[in-house]
Amino acid sequence: MAMTRALKGTMRVKATRMLRADETEAQPVEMTPEIDAAFAQIAQARIKRNPFRYYVVLPLKRARTLWFDTHSDYYPFQGELLPLADLDYDIHQQYWLPLFAGLTLVYTLLGIAGGWVLWRTRQFIRDSGYCWLRC
Repeated sequence: MAMTRALKGTMRVKATRMLRADETEAQPVEMTPEIDAAFAQIAQARIKRNPFRYYVVLPLKRARTLWFDTHSDYYPFQGELLPLADLDYDIHQQYWLPLFAGLTLVYTLLGIAGGWVLWRTRQFIRDSGYCWLRC
């Protein structure tokens, strides 16, 4: 089983490398319909092999990244909040990264609270275009 998985993994890597063989750092490669179809075929094979990973695990990983990332990629103090021992004190990551993480938490909680208030009051149904068409 492990050998089969390793061989399939090697075949996927070789297929991907073959598709990207024309790509170099100095010269961008145009995405042709043939290359796109080949990548789509690889993607469909991965989805077929493990649909739980595609439909459940990957969306949960994306949600975790959105909710637990500091979103500081475009600032001079970019970096990872955890582990705390790895923070760069010269660029004041110990202040900025927790602040950005806290803002993400506040915005998430405000969004959840707003959704809950809308759901409880049912005001969004009366104010929506759906009600204008049906009522």
